[in-house]
Amino acid sequence: MAIDAARLSVLARDRTNFGRGRLLHVLSNELLSDRPNTRVELDLFYDIVRVLLPGVSLADRRLFSEKAAERTAVPRDLLLVLAHDQITVADPVLLHASDFSESDLI
Repeated sequence: MAIDAARLSVLARDRTNFGRGRLLHVLSNELLSDRPNTRVELDLFYDIVRVLLPGVSLADRRLFSEKAAERTAVPRDLLLVLAHDQITVADPVLLHASDFSESDLI
């Protein structure tokens, strides 16, 4: 299923925390699914995530963390942001991402 551009546009205009969370959820469901994505799609998606994460709820960050923990191509900087968040958010990436060094976690 491709992302509906009109729906995406409406979500992107909603600057509330709830709206940002919905945008993160919709994009994550599409781009962290099993369908193949281009490198450009993923790069844009992760750039958007970097902007959205600080402004979404704990629950939304937890959902993203669960999805990201299952993927091998998530940028290291995003995994570190999640790992240093509250334990509810950090838990999935700490349990599933094996390439953290001791200094990453201090």
